[in-house]
Formats: sequence, C-alpha cells, structure tokens
Amino acid sequence: MSSADSAKIKMNAQLETAINRLAVLPDAEQQRLADWLLAELDDEALWQQKFAASHDMIRRMADDAIAEHRRGATLPFPGHND
Repeated sequence: MSSADSAKIKMNAQLETAINRLAVLPDAEQQRLADWLLAELDDEALWQQKFAASHDMIRRMADDAIAEHRRGATLPFPGHND
C-alpha cells in the first residue's frame, strides 16, 4: 500500500491500537491472524448479501403466515393458549 493509499484509510483508535500490537508479532502469526480476519470479513459480507437477497422472500412468507392465521388455518403453538 502506498502512502497515498494509507492517507485515505480511517480507523478508530481501538482498531489502530490492535493493528499496532499485531504489527510486532512474528510474520507467521501476522499471516495467520490476517487470514482469519479476512475470512471473517468475507463471511460477514456473504451473510449480509444473502440476507439482503432473501428479504422479499421472508416478507412473503410472513405475509402468508399472517393470512393463514387470519383464516383460522393455523394451530396454537404447544403450551400456548393465545
């Protein structure tokens, strides 16, 4: 990363402290932690993408369930008398 690129990066103080502490670890440990963190970030982005794509489907399922309940086509949940 060039110094011009790093000038664009903003992070809060706690993240900066964590990065500075990681920077003094041995290269192998830095690599292991970087691999883990990047995988976590990729996984989170994938979940966000899947959730956003399923929003309409979930809304339709909820609407269908409410309509069934209003028609009296549902049974009470065991242990609940509502």
